[in-house]
Amino acid sequence: MKIPSQNNWTQTNKGDILGVLHETENVTLDTKGKIKLSRKAFTRLTSDDYANLKGTLGIVFYDSQYIALTTTSAFKFDLGGSTTTEITLSADVGMNSDIMVAYNRAYITTNDNLDYYDGSLTQSVYALTASVPHPMALFDSKDTYKLCIGNGNSVVILSSSHVAGTALTLPQQYQVTTMAVRNGYLYVGTKNTSGGEAKIFLWDGNGAAYNYEVPVGASQVYSIIPYMSTVALVTNMGRLLTVSGNQTSELAVFPVYNNPNAVWDNTVYLSYPSKVLHRGMVAIDNKIYIHIDGTVDSGYMPEMKHGLWVFDPECGLYHRSYGSTDRSVVETPSALSDNTLTLSTHYLKDGDLLIIRTLGSLTGLVTATRYYVKVISPTQVKLALSRKALKAGNYMTIGGAVTSSDISYVPNTEYGQYQNSFAGGITAINPEEPFFTGWETPVIWGNRLQNLDGDEFYSISSFTDAWNIGRFTTQRIYSDNIKQNWQKVFCFLSGLLLDNEQIVIKAKTNAAFKNTGVFTGAWLNANTINSTDGFSAQQWTDIELGDEVTVLDGYGRGYTVHVVSADLVGSTYTVVVDENIGTANKPVRFSVDTFKKIGTIDNTKMSNSYFEQSLLGLNSSLVILKFELRGFEIEIDMLDLMNQVNKVGG
Repeated sequence: MKIPSQNNWTQTNKGDILGVLHETENVTLDTKGKIKLSRKAFTRLTSDDYANLKGTLGIVFYDSQYIALTTTSAFKFDLGGSTTTEITLSADVGMNSDIMVAYNRAYITTNDNLDYYDGSLTQSVYALTASVPHPMALFDSKDTYKLCIGNGNSVVILSSSHVAGTALTLPQQYQVTTMAVRNGYLYVGTKNTSGGEAKIFLWDGNGAAYNYEVPVGASQVYSIIPYMSTVALVTNMGRLLTVSGNQTSELAVFPVYNNPNAVWDNTVYLSYPSKVLHRGMVAIDNKIYIHIDGTVDSGYMPEMKHGLWVFDPECGLYHRSYGSTDRSVVETPSALSDNTLTLSTHYLKDGDLLIIRTLGSLTGLVTATRYYVKVISPTQVKLALSRKALKAGNYMTIGGAVTSSDISYVPNTEYGQYQNSFAGGITAINPEEPFFTGWETPVIWGNRLQNLDGDEFYSISSFTDAWNIGRFTTQRIYSDNIKQNWQKVFCFLSGLLLDNEQIVIKAKTNAAFKNTGVFTGAWLNANTINSTDGFSAQQWTDIELGDEVTVLDGYGRGYTVHVVSADLVGSTYTVVVDENIGTANKPVRFSVDTFKKIGTIDNTKMSNSYFEQSLLGLNSSLVILKFELRGFEIEIDMLDLMNQVNKVGG
């Protein structure tokens, strides 16, 4: 049985039967017919370094740099690693603010006014209604009036001298939440403040009345962007739609849409950010990048991953990346000996990227060149020009002295999972803007996460070339008969080069999620969790030997491991897992499912770009497979599943 049968990995999010993939995490389907481990997200800017870096509302490219607008301030930065500059804004910038470039200025809406930045800040150039969203769009088909601003149930367009033209007025119950321009029309997305159905209103800019209205089947439009020959939008029902004439057409849905018991909507817009911000998605060619808060308000839904999702018309809607609290480091090595650099405690893994920013007195190396590290100790590394060279032990010969040299790398400590509580703005990179080698990325985006100790952490993220964890889960694979023995799975792939890269293969024959809840506890040691969580004893006794434990937050998050034992002693539940991923006395939050580990594949088990794995003769009418990818951009082309029909004795 070939998977995928049509040479195309697809994810529909319409249950566990349609499409090839049921769930994805930290992968990319950019190349048709291949599923690939994504590059790792890292933090470009952090609130640990900039106290006013809060929730990112939008990011624009202006005057050869990016400007990120947050709920308290704004920051100029680039992708070349230059110094970040904070722009002090008026005190009333907040969650209803927006940023857009027009008239060679960066305009910023505040709670009740309009400011602009052109090297310095000019405040209060046009008064707005307080305590309503103020999204902006550029009406590029108008000769005189171009900048559009949402203002309650109306839209105003302003000239470069901030003179208002004709304003659009909508029925009172429709509050403007997002806007985009396409084909000479302004598409105005709304929230129905009475709780009824929201609409998109099309306006050509002439007169105070809209030209067309389009119902959206939801009470709020979160975000709307130009897409192909029309616009694309996300609603609070979890649907990704386009507008066709006076109706919508479905592009894709998030998993929450097909769960009748789940609600994905914060009802008080200015008290809580939307699950997708006005600036929370962007189209690049035919793909749409969407940054979401995956928190399902009615409870835990494991398929609704927070972070960066991608819609590809060839593949569907899949999860591309979590955020990460790992941030870039620039430092001067403290010593050089035997081609080995001594750093501070670096938290790097074999194969991670390191770049020489300033050569100083070092010889044998080149600035802005990719080097890959061999970890010698927690503070020492050797360098190789490629991961193939690193595997062969062909390290760089380094001479001179570390005096005045600077290097850059990203420590590698965690891989996301925490449910994002502020899905910030996102933008496509400007292809003409210089970027730092190794930080190549299609988009940059803002996050609010928690660090490993549970403290609030804001960041602006992009991608780096580093060791990562991702996974994909198939839909139900049914037997051709009532029961079969599932024999083997063959996997055709590329990558899996270094010793620390592996693929963990898991399976279950019961399609139901093991709904034991989400548990909290603390690591007793590297592989033991203690919990006094107030769950019933029955929920704990449902945990069985071999069950999969997904670490959702705290130390070890981003990993899945498996139960070795689960015991109740007094009022303390103790779960021992099969890998050392924890840190003693540190917090952890986890869930449990019935996936059992079938095997682990590394570079010693590869043969001619494929491997085979026994399924231990699983006897069932269906099987669901999960592949956890650990390493560097591991790429899987195809699976081939072998089975044998059960024989009936005579």
